[in-house]
Amino acid sequence: MRKPRFKNRKKQNKAKNQQYYARCRALERYGIELTHALHDKLVQQIQSGEAKLVAVQSKRVRLYRVRCGGQRPVVVYDRERGNIVTFLTEEMAA
Repeated sequence: MRKPRFKNRKKQNKAKNQQYYARCRALERYGIELTHALHDKLVQQIQSGEAKLVAVQSKRVRLYRVRCGGQRPVVVYDRERGNIVTFLTEEMAA
C-alpha cells in the first residue's frame, strides 16, 4: 500500500539526500561537522587529484582518502553528481 502524498511536502532530489546522508555519517563516524564549504573543499581535493583513489566500485562510484583537519577519512564519491555520498571507517573501506 502506498503512502499518501501531501501537497505541501517538498520532494528532495538524490543529490541533496546524498549530502544529508554524508553529513550524518561524517559526524557519527569521525566527529566532523560537514558544512557546505567543507563539502566543496573535499570535492575539490577529489577533482583536482589531491585525494588518493582507494577503490573503484563502479563507473559512477569511487572511494577516496581525503585530508580533513588532522584526519584522513575514506569517502564514497558519486562522479555523476559531484557529491560525497558517505564517510567510511577503515574497516568498511578494506
